[in-house]
Amino acid sequence: MTRPVKHKPVEISNHAMMRWLERSGVVDIEAMRTALSAALDRAVAASAAIGGGECLILSNGLVYVVRDNVLITVVPDNGRGKHARNFTHHANRPTNGNV
Repeated sequence: MTRPVKHKPVEISNHAMMRWLERSGVVDIEAMRTALSAALDRAVAASAAIGGGECLILSNGLVYVVRDNVLITVVPDNGRGKHARNFTHHANRPTNGNV
């Protein structure tokens, strides 16, 4: 009798998970995008009013990183300013136009 070949379970990338949630209809990604944009809008507008094209928004234990009016990432707030230091370092680097 032949034993079945054991294999590792299929891993799901974050990208694939997001596409599945969006395309299967399980989650309305555009509604979530609109809600998140509205939630960040006041802070981004305040930053723009004082000349900031880049900002960090701390809320509910998360740090929202906004650059050129685009939310580029969300990271946990470690409470030590680490993300602000990294953001400042990267903000001063020349870019190739990509966000």
